[in-house]
Amino acid sequence: MRVFVTGIGGFVGRHLARELLARGAVLGGLVHAPTPHEARALAALPGEVERFEGDLLDRPALEAALRRFRPTHVAHLAGFSSAGRSFAEPLRCFEVNALGTLTLLEALRRLGSAPRLLVLSSAEVYGGAEHALDESAPCAPRSPYAASKASCELALRAQPYCDGLPWIVARSFGHIGPGQRPGFVTPNFARQIAEAEARGQACRLAVGDLRAVRDFSDIRDAARAYAALLLHAPARRVYNVGSGRGLEVRRVLEVLVEAAGVPVTVEHDPTRLRPGDPPPPLVADTHRLCATIGFCPRPAVPQAVRAVLEEQRQAVRRRGAQAPDFARAPAPGADPARNERGA
Repeated sequence: MRVFVTGIGGFVGRHLARELLARGAVLGGLVHAPTPHEARALAALPGEVERFEGDLLDRPALEAALRRFRPTHVAHLAGFSSAGRSFAEPLRCFEVNALGTLTLLEALRRLGSAPRLLVLSSAEVYGGAEHALDESAPCAPRSPYAASKASCELALRAQPYCDGLPWIVARSFGHIGPGQRPGFVTPNFARQIAEAEARGQACRLAVGDLRAVRDFSDIRDAARAYAALLLHAPARRVYNVGSGRGLEVRRVLEVLVEAAGVPVTVEHDPTRLRPGDPPPPLVADTHRLCATIGFCPRPAVPQAVRAVLEEQRQAVRRRGAQAPDFARAPAPGADPARNERGA
């Protein structure tokens, strides 16, 4: 079992790598300009990973890596991961997500290779609904990011890529947990609280619209689900990956505030709003997933959220308290209901 993971240095990639190593996989992966944090995290994995540095859009380099590694399985996680930023960078979003997936498919086709292929998509393709969404729900993307992910799924069904390729699509409903880098809402808020605790001062958090209802699962359970789908699930099917439980994003912040060791003031910032806020709910119907892999991921609230806060406390202790930096909060237009899945 030789598994090649694109985006192995990202949030989901590192957790999936740990899960696959525990299952005895020989592991390789594509990383693009890894940060020092990502490099340290990969080095800390409990096993060896053959790492290939390169750009997903560089087909010759990608072909060379695949030819050298000879995978029996591929997990495609690399991508542009923010629905919020996609409004400001729609071309880049489509380039990385849609064209990047096509580049991978073309590389596999040119090599005459047909490994089991897991493609990480997003619940954002559904648009949203007042009820839990199963895999038969129509796609109605509401952002460039969502449309780019729907394009990835369509590419799998198109000639000449679909012939003989045992693909699986996993529609992620969002994850929270240790290892999520700042730049996304949970670790951003957690870091600001941890730094305020280290200074012994009250914390001020500026927020946008937190009324969105989302289904966040614990990243550690989600990684188990992705590994099980990649290795065992019937191919050419779509699977929702979520907890099946929806709650307002404000609950994530409430857990952090409840666990904080200093007073926290939450202030509404209208510059962080997007047209159409709050978006429709996105909650997974997980019957297909649970019946296929034998378990369902746990909700991220409260355990995984508290784990993120504790991780940020440890990081602050390592580097010492820093001055407040409210620019670290999600940039205006960032989506408070999304979390990084790795790039």
